[in-house]
Amino acid sequence: MMLTKCKIASVCLGIILVALGCNTNSLQARKQAALDRKTAVENALKTEAASGAFDIQGEAADVQGPRFDREMLSLEADDTTVYATTRNGLLFLIDAAHVDVRAVYDAGSNAPIVPPVVKGSHLTVNYLYLVHDNSIHAVANPEGRGTLKYAWVIKHDGVITTPLCDAGRMLFFGDQTQRVYALMKGATQDETNIRLIDHLQDAIHIAPITEKHIGTPYFIDDSGNVYRFGGSFESVLKPLTPAPLGPVEIPALIDEPTNTLLVATSDYKIHAVGRDKWNREVGAKPVGTMYIYNRAVYVINENAQLQAFCLDNTPPDVLPGKPVWGDTKISDVKKIVSQGPNFTLYVLRGGDKLAKLDTATGNIIWERQLPKVDFVVVNRYGPVVYVGIKEGYVWALMPH
Repeated sequence: MMLTKCKIASVCLGIILVALGCNTNSLQARKQAALDRKTAVENALKTEAASGAFDIQGEAADVQGPRFDREMLSLEADDTTVYATTRNGLLFLIDAAHVDVRAVYDAGSNAPIVPPVVKGSHLTVNYLYLVHDNSIHAVANPEGRGTLKYAWVIKHDGVITTPLCDAGRMLFFGDQTQRVYALMKGATQDETNIRLIDHLQDAIHIAPITEKHIGTPYFIDDSGNVYRFGGSFESVLKPLTPAPLGPVEIPALIDEPTNTLLVATSDYKIHAVGRDKWNREVGAKPVGTMYIYNRAVYVINENAQLQAFCLDNTPPDVLPGKPVWGDTKISDVKKIVSQGPNFTLYVLRGGDKLAKLDTATGNIIWERQLPKVDFVVVNRYGPVVYVGIKEGYVWALMPH
């Protein structure tokens, strides 16, 4: 009997040692694969930088952990910070100027954070707001370093289907039951509550959107009905347009100077709702994100064609909605990436090529090859191009 027990113990020990060896080998394999890809991308970037295409700003920011299990799921940027989310529910804040990881927030479970994160404030105190596991988190001290903590977490009863919209005293969002809500902000969880605004005619996936100086947002449902919340929870929301604009799949924008809501619809149109009302054909279904620059709105369709439309009568002989390049469409454009000097934009073209576009003429000034990356961030605040790979590395490029 004793011999049998010894044999069983030996077998169990062997299994444990094999398992430990397998885990070690798996970790080493993940680590080596991540480092190999980082090296390949970095070498390709350095080759293009040496040719004078762009400068690499500092070293790569690293959100990878010691076990090399932090697969990056999203990458986005605002004026000061690059935000990276990972599959295991972490949010990393990367300083946009120095390209180093400044802070991290752990949402509390392995469920991934739903981008985007939203900057906001309450009673002059700054927060980040985000959605995680159908809960809304207010992250305190977003300018800090190290590990960030939440000020409060509010669980929503349904499934949140839109990004958040911050508007001073309230956060707005929609859920899968076609209802739209306002979260009344507080400094603590006890002071915070969610209130129903109304039940819309159709599903809603597009984020509510507001002008920076007005706290009453627009809501747009999937059929293109546009509503404006007036601040009263007793009022029924009524569509602002006589009929739905058409199916909507990409985020809307607001042009602040003209107080114009821009909605791109899947039936090949872009609509302006506001002081100046107009609509234009874009040739195919709009994709990606629209971009406002130099008093024009830029939109890409699924045929990778870029078009631009004037937003006001500057110069005076131009009518709002007039195509900047007439009937010309700039071909092979996948994404508008950032804005350059002298009325230029940096765009991503087919084959992972970074190109500089003269917005006055529609001509491509130059084109450079980027390595294959998983993320190329839309930067609405300046020329820097942020790129990243799912293995957890982020680079900042300053185009020439």
